[in-house]
Amino acid sequence: MRARNGWMMLAGVMALAMVACSKSGNADTPRALTEYDFAADPTLSLQPGQVGVTFLEAVDAGATGLPDTRIPGLDIIPFEVTEETRYSYTLDDANGSVTHAVIATGDAEAVLLDLTPASPTGSVVLKPGWYALLLVSGNTVEQNQGETSTTVFLQPVSPSIALQSDAALRLAGVAPHFSQAEVNILLSKGSCPKCDLTNAKLTGAYLSSAKLLLANLAGADLTKANLSYATLRHATLIGATLTTANLFWADMYGADLTKAILTGADLTEAKLPSANLTGANLTGANLVSADLTGAVLTKANLSGAILFLADLTGATWTDGRICAQGSIGVCN
Repeated sequence: MRARNGWMMLAGVMALAMVACSKSGNADTPRALTEYDFAADPTLSLQPGQVGVTFLEAVDAGATGLPDTRIPGLDIIPFEVTEETRYSYTLDDANGSVTHAVIATGDAEAVLLDLTPASPTGSVVLKPGWYALLLVSGNTVEQNQGETSTTVFLQPVSPSIALQSDAALRLAGVAPHFSQAEVNILLSKGSCPKCDLTNAKLTGAYLSSAKLLLANLAGADLTKANLSYATLRHATLIGATLTTANLFWADMYGADLTKAILTGADLTEAKLPSANLTGANLTGANLVSADLTGAVLTKANLSGAILFLADLTGATWTDGRICAQGSIGVCN
């Protein structure tokens, strides 16, 4: 958590904004670490700029059988501070999911800041080192509409927009007409078939192995997203931005990537049979061993793209000709 960055924790309409007071921000969002990662490796801590996800159980959830960072109703996320500065925090918890959001020393013994619905704002000077964020649940399973936990997201947020009333909605990558429930399902469970996420902003999202069959991601911003091993069969990605996205071994059979921006994307061994890449920008993309059989590449920009061992059998090439059987790495 650098001096120029903070985190936004999102859970439905609940948001805990943790904002460093400074002049600039960094838009990069590295991959996520989830509660399960921290439970599996107690030495991990959330590094500056990383995305964190925790699953805050209801107070009466009981044992879930899943990896947990503490006990039902209490989660602890360790994080690291690299620069000394004053950090400001705001708890905006409309649905009462959180009764306490506590900043504590690394051993979680000394409380430095305690935010509650009655006292939702505060600031504290943090020196370089390791700290703990403690979240205490205030909801029962019934209040969670039958769900045993609430998904809470922590992601970098600009101080200039963190305290706006709609910050939680916009920073979750959801425009007002989107279903927040669908985004929560996608990010927490990694599965959301047929979801309508048109124009969603999911920059840097960690969606490795996600299931998005028939999903509508037209115009979505998936810059630097990790979609390795993801299933995107017949997904609509028209005009989507996938710049430097990780699509290693992604299954995009029949996906519509018309005019998609895939500059610098890693499509190593990606499955793209019958995919529509008409007018797509694949400048500098890595397509080593990619399966492009029957794919449409009409007017696609392949400048600097690496097609070593890529199977182009039956593909429609950029100039409209059909690649012959056995076209490997080059359209014959």
